[in-house]
Amino acid sequence: ARACIEAGVKRLIYTSTIDSYYAGGGAGRITERTPLDRNIDRRNSYARAKATIESLLVEMHRTDGLPVVIVRPGIVIGAGGNPFHWGVGKWASESVVQTWGDGNNMLPLVLVDDVAQAMVLAMETPGIEGRSYNLIDAPMLSARDYIAAVERLAGYHVDIHTTPIWKFYLDDLAKWPVKRLVGHPDGTRMPSYHDWESRTQKAEFDCTATREELGWTPISDPQKMVTQGVGGSLAAWLAARG
Repeated sequence: ARACIEAGVKRLIYTSTIDSYYAGGGAGRITERTPLDRNIDRRNSYARAKATIESLLVEMHRTDGLPVVIVRPGIVIGAGGNPFHWGVGKWASESVVQTWGDGNNMLPLVLVDDVAQAMVLAMETPGIEGRSYNLIDAPMLSARDYIAAVERLAGYHVDIHTTPIWKFYLDDLAKWPVKRLVGHPDGTRMPSYHDWESRTQKAEFDCTATREELGWTPISDPQKMVTQGVGGSLAAWLAARG
């Protein structure tokens, strides 16, 4: 960021994440105006790191005139991606997955091509320095829908284990003393139910501002989200299998 200021860079696009929001059952509706998780210190390292960087860049925009625009993609799927995305569930293998909760709520998915389109628009749209934009398409697929699409497109059965969030939390809590004992990096943070529950992604993401201010037009088509999103993510893996 400092190098960008010194070099006179026209605009810095920072790719953050929706994981820095609390997105559990009590989250309600999330827009670009929604503050990041107020309990971010109880969240996982990835969410905390992204939120910390956001705050530093926003402060540099305010004090030093850094021309930054922040984008926060949702669960990105499509060509080149990992079909066994942990935004969908905890995959033990290609054929075994634990869903975050019952797996019935719609996930904040977005096609990788649509993220690329939004980032280009974020570079080119005038007068948006200091703004942030969430990149999530309309709600179309649940975790169960996604897994069913993997089964159909890949031609094999996936063993689904619907797992209550409290079980993930208690398992994490049981491992925590051992992590502290051996000096594991994650041992410095006490496990948090708040953090685990956010993985359910039960929040309603409203990206109206992103669509209107950037002129962003994601696919918003359930069939294309399956064929291009899930199918695109599976393509390289299926080719490697022969």
